[in-house]
Amino acid sequence: MTTRLTRAESIAEAMRGAILKGQYLSGERLIEVKIAQTLDVSQNTVRDALRILEAEGWVTKNPRRGVYVRSFTAADAAEVCDLIGALETLALNWLIPRLDKVTRANLHSLVDAARKASYADERVESFNYLMRFHQRIGLAANKRLTAQFLETLYNQMRLIEAAREARSPRTGRELAIGITACETMLRAMDKGDIDAACANLREQVATYNAAIAGVFSP
Repeated sequence: MTTRLTRAESIAEAMRGAILKGQYLSGERLIEVKIAQTLDVSQNTVRDALRILEAEGWVTKNPRRGVYVRSFTAADAAEVCDLIGALETLALNWLIPRLDKVTRANLHSLVDAARKASYADERVESFNYLMRFHQRIGLAANKRLTAQFLETLYNQMRLIEAAREARSPRTGRELAIGITACETMLRAMDKGDIDAACANLREQVATYNAAIAGVFSP
């Protein structure tokens, strides 16, 4: 049975999409009245939606200045990557010994979808599939708190990527390297090789950190 979203949840979902598409930029102030007029909803609904986004890490609130799309320095972005690497390493150690056919098939399908999207030059969509691949690892490890922390970090990574795309879009070659890395990790997971999978993850984190080092302010 599908759970029906509340009005505020629907608006929050629409705003997430707008942020990821670059319609709201990193560091931009979100003015409730304007958003309410644009989306044809009440200001209270927008306020509730912003509370949802704040709890998920998409926006930050300053009591005297308003609500802003979360922004990142280079150090912030690197820290998010490193935290994901550390927690996802734990998730891999828990998941690989109990990797089932359904989870394995789902992970393969996400990497395949990323590859197909890259062939169609849909780079943002392809990256989103790779994010879902990593997110699936966190969820499938079946550790509730780790999954919750990773969910917040993955949301922040999506914001980092949206800001990166606005400033210095990733190239098709960069995306191909990322897809190949995930395919290599998945082969190690299929073999039950935890050390190889974790080593691959460390390489992915280091590669991404190097790619964004010059994009964000110090």
